[in-house]
Amino acid sequence: SVSFSVTAIADEATSYTSGLPNYTIPGNSNSGINYQWYIENPNTNGILINGVRLIYSNYNSATLNISDVTGLGETEYYVIITHDDNVCVREVYSATLFEILCHAKAPTINLRN
Repeated sequence: SVSFSVTAIADEATSYTSGLPNYTIPGNSNSGINYQWYIENPNTNGILINGVRLIYSNYNSATLNISDVTGLGETEYYVIITHDDNVCVREVYSATLFEILCHAKAPTINLRN
């Protein structure tokens, strides 16, 4: 199994001084952050991860969990981050899954007389 995670923080101005916003509580708008995970680039031919394949969970959260990575080596995953209160926010990030295969090999023993 494997997980991919992103971190996003959303701040909303709590007041203004001379027209400049004051952000007194970092993350005070985090509840409006939305996450959606994709296989491959969502701007071209990406496939929405929506729970049809049961190996994926938390595909609408900051952490995508994959329970079985068999055959998924070199698959590129993308997440789109948006916010309910700001339609201009649309961040896209990607990561590639690599499988590292370990092969057990019997040790070679050289005996000398």
